[in-house]
Amino acid sequence: MPRRPEQFEELREKSRKKIISASLELFANKGYGSTSIESIARKAGVSKGLIYNYYKDKKSILLAIYDEAMQYGERMMALHRDDPDPYHRRRVMLEHVFDMTSRQEKYIKLLLVLSMQHGVLKDSREFARKMFKRNEAFIEELSGDLKSNDPIEGLILDALIDGIMVNYMRYGEVYPLEAIKERVIAAYCTPPVTKERRAARSVRKPHTIKTR
Repeated sequence: MPRRPEQFEELREKSRKKIISASLELFANKGYGSTSIESIARKAGVSKGLIYNYYKDKKSILLAIYDEAMQYGERMMALHRDDPDPYHRRRVMLEHVFDMTSRQEKYIKLLLVLSMQHGVLKDSREFARKMFKRNEAFIEELSGDLKSNDPIEGLILDALIDGIMVNYMRYGEVYPLEAIKERVIAAYCTPPVTKERRAARSVRKPHTIKTR
């Protein structure tokens, strides 16, 4: 019985995912420069010819890996773009990030290791610039309508999250990820008025002695 078009598409997607997964693991563990298309094919359990049906070369696979990572953030943002409360929108997005960090630890670890390899994008400077611009747009949308809408603050928050991810990958379960998440959300997702009220409540009033 011949396969239906949707069955072909499903098989194509499964093959593509196997290629991406195998490539990411090899790039991170062996190094991008030391990984060949042949080794990716062996790891993924597919033929070299099949890989070339999807990707022109090794660099195309690398760019696809980064593109998928960016698309995840864009999909998450799309789910909450219409939330009228910018502080709640930011809170939900940060919860997504922390949840993904704990649930997909291996994927995040491999992606971080790959991104820190010296010169991994030396032939892809234009793509690196596009990645940064997409990340800037993501941060801007995440911070849009906030009273403290400061692009530098957004970049600092982005760097903070990256640092938290690196430490979680380094220390594993002993790292207090949940407690850190609560602190970050309290610091970056609380309206200024609420922060001022909390600060006022935390300051003790001076003790006075009543005199007749």
